[in-house]
Amino acid sequence: MNTSFLLIRELFTRWKQMFSGLTGTAGDSSRNIHERNKGVRYFALVFVPAALIFGAVDLWLGHPLVAGPLLGSAIAIIGCLRLSPTDKVSRCEHVIMLSCTTIALGLICDGGMMNSGIYWVLLYPFLAFFISGQRQGWYWLATLVTSTTVLAIMQWQSLIHLAYSGHHLLYGFTTFFFFALIAAGLNQLKHRYERLLEVQLGEQSRTAMGYLERLEYLALYDALTDLPNRNLARDRLAQAIEEARRASGSFALGYLDIEHFSEINTLLGEHKSDQVLKMAAKRLKSIVRGVDTVARLEGDEFLMIWSGVNEASIHIVVNKTQQCMEEPFIIDGTAINIPVRLGVVIYPQHGHSVNDLLQHARTVHRRVKTEQIRYLLYQSEWHSEALRRVHLLSRMREAIDNHVMQLHYQPQVSLKDGTLCGVEALLRWPDDREGYISPAEFIPLAERSRFIEELTFMTIDMAARQDQLWRQAGLDIQMSVNLSARNLIDLHLPEKIGACLQYYEHQAHHFMLEITESDIMTHPDLALSVMQRLSDMGIRLSIDDFGTGYSSLTYLRKLPMNELKIDQSFIRDYMRNESDRKIVATIYSLAHTLNLHVVAEGVEDADTWQALSTLGVDIAQGYLIKRALPADELLIWAQSLDSGRFRL
Repeated sequence: MNTSFLLIRELFTRWKQMFSGLTGTAGDSSRNIHERNKGVRYFALVFVPAALIFGAVDLWLGHPLVAGPLLGSAIAIIGCLRLSPTDKVSRCEHVIMLSCTTIALGLICDGGMMNSGIYWVLLYPFLAFFISGQRQGWYWLATLVTSTTVLAIMQWQSLIHLAYSGHHLLYGFTTFFFFALIAAGLNQLKHRYERLLEVQLGEQSRTAMGYLERLEYLALYDALTDLPNRNLARDRLAQAIEEARRASGSFALGYLDIEHFSEINTLLGEHKSDQVLKMAAKRLKSIVRGVDTVARLEGDEFLMIWSGVNEASIHIVVNKTQQCMEEPFIIDGTAINIPVRLGVVIYPQHGHSVNDLLQHARTVHRRVKTEQIRYLLYQSEWHSEALRRVHLLSRMREAIDNHVMQLHYQPQVSLKDGTLCGVEALLRWPDDREGYISPAEFIPLAERSRFIEELTFMTIDMAARQDQLWRQAGLDIQMSVNLSARNLIDLHLPEKIGACLQYYEHQAHHFMLEITESDIMTHPDLALSVMQRLSDMGIRLSIDDFGTGYSSLTYLRKLPMNELKIDQSFIRDYMRNESDRKIVATIYSLAHTLNLHVVAEGVEDADTWQALSTLGVDIAQGYLIKRALPADELLIWAQSLDSGRFRL
């Protein structure tokens, strides 16, 4: 019983909703001025020309009851279209429906419904709902039905004469009502789909707006740390410059990164390294004022703008920044110390534009990383130095291609009897304007670029060729050439050197490669592999500048070395500095324990010569003997020695 009652109530509710939709009592769909104006315009575009044509034809055929409403309706609609949009919509809708009603009544009175006019009358419900909406459409249908009923009563009272009988009118009303229900149903479906479309479009619009807002956010902020990104940082920097310029003030710009972050990323993984970046960003943001800026540029690099800070007060914010980062980061219960490196520039001393300040900030930051220090303030003279380096790099390319580089050779003699036993090939860069560009300037620059490999093999080739010429002239001595750290990670280095020596018929055991202690320790395992292969080929190896690096003695005994060269910093003041004498004695003892020859660089006076000879050092090299000479001068000097021996 209860189930039947609920079913009947549900059916009644559904029928009520359907009836409300058909009659329009539930309310028309929202139709704004633009939509209504568009509907009126479309209808007028079709109706006005058709009404004028058919009105003229009906007038010519003698049907004034039809022709009059057609022509009058066309003129009235044209007049309405000249009104303002708001008035045009409302009045045009009423004029159109009044015209349609008048035309339908004219067709009824004139007998047109017996012919093709029936299509116009049956089209009336569709026009009513399309033009006026669901509720107003029923009003206009009721108006037409009422008017037709009045005409039928007048015919029944013999007041007028129509071409229809009662049977025809009943049939017409039934058909008209049937088409009215169809038109109302179609119009209701149209409104329902319009509402559904509005809802879907609204949801899509909100989704699109959400995506747009997210894209706008990502254009200015870093997705990981929620700090301003590079774009917004540049904008904030431009604002800081403008504010400082107007107030004749200053501000500081800090370029900061996390030390050893690449190792943290490798050991802990990307997820945990991201946590480190988030925690670092949170700490940095917590120590700045509201007028300051902390931005993440990329990777572990951050930019900080401190408003109102100058050279006198920069140490305060730098210390505050370093202190906040000194506290260990706790990652999954593990404490990790993450020091930072900071390079700072000051406006306006170090630049007046966004690009200049950022460029100088990157410059000082690179120096901080290169010199392995925690903080450095930009120096204005560095700009000219940077321009000098760029200039030298471009000229270095030309010098290599045009074979401008030369080799000079510094002799090495035995401390025991003064015999000339070898030379060290030293690269020189002659220049028309500067004379010779210092190796201390261009070699480090080449090592930071791709040119060092070209320079190394060019040096080896020139040295091997010159050695061949000297041997043909009767000078048979050892040739020493320097290698760089980047050469030691080239697995094809032994084959390249072997091919060069074979081309010039050079004996491998007369060829010495000098490698600095620090270069070996850059990639020790790879360096050991390359050095072992060179040693297996018969090439002799020497550790250059020994005593200035941090190599382990355990690792040192594994190296296939033949010689140790004591750095000249210990030899130059040998006679005046007791510490230097003790260090040299220790190195000598270590080398002879490992069966290595010892070479002393930087021997510049006879007393040092005698002291090193008494100690037992094997070979001396320095200005006391001879400066580095071009190949032809070195040959002349060697031939001038008394019995081939250097004498004090």
